[in-house]
Amino acid sequence: MSAELSRRAGHYAAAVAERLLEAGLPVTGIQSCGPWRDTDGEYLDVEAGISFTQAFADQHGGGDCGLHWAGTSGWCLYTADKEDRYLSGVRWPGAGLLPEPRLVTAFVDAFRLDPAGAGSSEQPY
Repeated sequence: MSAELSRRAGHYAAAVAERLLEAGLPVTGIQSCGPWRDTDGEYLDVEAGISFTQAFADQHGGGDCGLHWAGTSGWCLYTADKEDRYLSGVRWPGAGLLPEPRLVTAFVDAFRLDPAGAGSSEQPY
């Protein structure tokens, strides 16, 4: 079951990445991992991610920048400050746990136009 959940998260991230590429966004990689469990064996989360080119990251602070999906919160777009490399901005689209890839693409487009106005800084659960 664990491997199947991670595999499905990877397929979902690949579908989103394909849609991003079709829209001309500079995707460089896709990953999935988990599910994570705590020390008592309780399920915590499964994750996936999409990375972008350094040029895209440079347009948004110069540090790390990408999309992250968590099975408990859905997608977020994160940016990191170039100076300290810590996350300095996370925006959540608020489109549910498994939004259609076109909705994730629309969220990234909105972020490119207005990083502070796209989505929300509140993490959904």
